[in-house]
Amino acid sequence: SYYVKLLVDKNTDGRFKSEPTVDDFNEVYYSKIIEAPGDIVYTDFEIELAENYNGMFTWQLLIEELDSRKNVVDAVSKQGSTVIKGETKVVKVLQIVPSTSCNLNMGTNNSFKTLLAQGSNLINYSITIDVITADDFEKKFKSNKYTKDVSYGTSSDYLIHNGYNMLVIGFADSFGKEDISDEYGALSCVVDFIENGNSVLFSHDTMIFVPSGNAGITGTTSGGKFSISTTSQWGERVGSIMTNALRDLVGMDRYSVTTIQNLTAEELEKANVPKKANGEYITEIQGFSDWILLWFTHCGTYKSSRASSGLYTLVPVKAMANYLAGGGAYNNGRTYHVDELNRGQVSMYPFDTTSDDGSLKVAYTHSQYYQLNLEDPDIVVWYTLTKKDSDDGSYCGDAMRDAANSYYIYSKRNITYSGAGHSSMSETSELKLFVNTVIRAAVAGNFIPEVDILNGSRTASGNTYVIFPNVMDTRILVQFEATDDDLADRENVENTYTNETEILEHIGRFQEGKVYWITSSGEEKVLKSYSPDGTYLLNGEPTSIYIENPSVIRTEEDRNMAECYQEYLDEGYVELKFVAKDYYGAEGSSTVKIIQHELFPLN
Repeated sequence: SYYVKLLVDKNTDGRFKSEPTVDDFNEVYYSKIIEAPGDIVYTDFEIELAENYNGMFTWQLLIEELDSRKNVVDAVSKQGSTVIKGETKVVKVLQIVPSTSCNLNMGTNNSFKTLLAQGSNLINYSITIDVITADDFEKKFKSNKYTKDVSYGTSSDYLIHNGYNMLVIGFADSFGKEDISDEYGALSCVVDFIENGNSVLFSHDTMIFVPSGNAGITGTTSGGKFSISTTSQWGERVGSIMTNALRDLVGMDRYSVTTIQNLTAEELEKANVPKKANGEYITEIQGFSDWILLWFTHCGTYKSSRASSGLYTLVPVKAMANYLAGGGAYNNGRTYHVDELNRGQVSMYPFDTTSDDGSLKVAYTHSQYYQLNLEDPDIVVWYTLTKKDSDDGSYCGDAMRDAANSYYIYSKRNITYSGAGHSSMSETSELKLFVNTVIRAAVAGNFIPEVDILNGSRTASGNTYVIFPNVMDTRILVQFEATDDDLADRENVENTYTNETEILEHIGRFQEGKVYWITSSGEEKVLKSYSPDGTYLLNGEPTSIYIENPSVIRTEEDRNMAECYQEYLDEGYVELKFVAKDYYGAEGSSTVKIIQHELFPLN
């Protein structure tokens, strides 16, 4: 027998997950076990994609040969891609730029806008871009402060409240020597936006070289140990707040420096932090890139020109640095070229930027400050810095294709990083690559759950329904269906599992579901709860709830149901709200008004 699977690279990370899951990361769109008594067997199948699916559709057909015990004994696969142009997908982008300088304003750069329009039209994307300075973004929260994990999606949430589903931060060298403060919650708003699965594109020098966590190398104490400094060597604000808050989230904290104080003992064991001989963790580990370590240990001109601040007086490996640097060549980890490390949508669509040798000319740029945490399976590096022709960065040549230290473009689920921004982009090939990167970031965003009331009539106001039960009914049925295109549905699994119990076990589950009674005073009281570990809400499966007077009051939900039913009897109507929440915390909802319907008397 053979196990046939169609896998879809839905998050465009270039990898396929061959095992079905019940969470938002399922990539098995079709599976079926085929019994083949002869040498050859023919089969065909169809899958249905979301109506708003757009862009590059990359697939893998995986066929596994099974023995009598259903163990895999052999496998073969075939990959391909095509372009899907479905319903128009609206992407509203906010670009946060420093006020002092910007090497690519996405709202005003005509070359970029022309190419973006060409690319987005190919896949039926409608992309609009607003641009705001970091200072002005912070001011948006001054009169309406944002609270982490509490204000997401509320009126305090400038991003969601204004309809943004993609965020771009950059583009400038050293982020224009600016930062994003969290005094009024602006940075917390950004963190929540990312953690809830929305698309974000970071750029060059947004994670900057600053002391963070528990040690820094920009100063010394009399004991010769590393010391903490509150500023970087380039200014008071150069990204220090952003770096400390976002470095781990974006995948640049290899040794968990920014989170190590908050990790449990079990998490510390998994954090890749080296230990001393006595078992203590080496807290001086920072995870700086090779380039930054070589640059600042071989600090000749920097020591003499900046000694007044007391910086760079400690040179722990100067002898080795001198040997490697060869007279200071490694002080300049800069280049005009990048190498394609992995091939995928970023390099191929909507513009083909591939070349015979894999290289591409870009605007003058340099290596970054922190190593990537390549222990994170979600990180995929697409391009690395390299040296070519007359480029002056010998380090980039020696460290070419070094994903941990010389990355130029990488992705981590809904997060995309581009090394563009050190200088102005003028090369058409680089602008095309950047448009591809923007499209990749937009595609990587999370699908939002939707909730439909199956036995209700939808009103003109969108996700609002009405049901008119008979006034004589003592139990009012409400049937609803929650769907999320990130989750497996019945069609994905029913060809593999014929037993209904097994089918239900493999259909995607929402992280949380709630049915609320909205009281006459506007308060929301829970009538029914769903979770992955208890009574779970399945993707695309009709689910029923009855509004009735419970025979026994055992729980708070029973008490709420009794009060809800009584209000229906007293007022002649009641309003309910149905909510489905996914892994990221993104939620979809619908409301329904149940209105008593009098029967006409018959003569």
